[in-house]
Amino acid sequence: MKNKFISTLAVVFFVTINFSRTEARLNVEQMKEFGKAIAKSCASKTALSKELQEAHRNGEFPEDEALKCYLGCYCKMSKIFDKDNNIDLSYVFKQLDAMVELQYIDRMKNVFTTCKAQMTATELCQLGYDYAKCYRNMDAGVYTFI
Repeated sequence: MKNKFISTLAVVFFVTINFSRTEARLNVEQMKEFGKAIAKSCASKTALSKELQEAHRNGEFPEDEALKCYLGCYCKMSKIFDKDNNIDLSYVFKQLDAMVELQYIDRMKNVFTTCKAQMTATELCQLGYDYAKCYRNMDAGVYTFI
């Protein structure tokens, strides 16, 4: 009985070790799901209407201050922007390399790099809006802002 218990314990231990080493990478839909808490917080902070949020989810970018600030908040909370509102590519790339399914990484890095080079705004709301719009226009297939 004692040997059976020890054997069972050893199997559980090795399964746990191997499971913890398994790479669980996120696809685009899972990244959107991951961002829901950020979206909820930013929508509340910026008083973004449900209609504007839905329009954005459908790929529309109306010139609206609440939407702009929502997107700035989303970029800030997801750490795309650093404390000085700069796009922190080194941090973003580390996160992509660690968390995202391999098939999406190069596409996303290309979008992040290209859009960063096009940014001229310095104010958080406008920067977030411009960045999100650039990202969506470049590759809607990997756009994860919700």
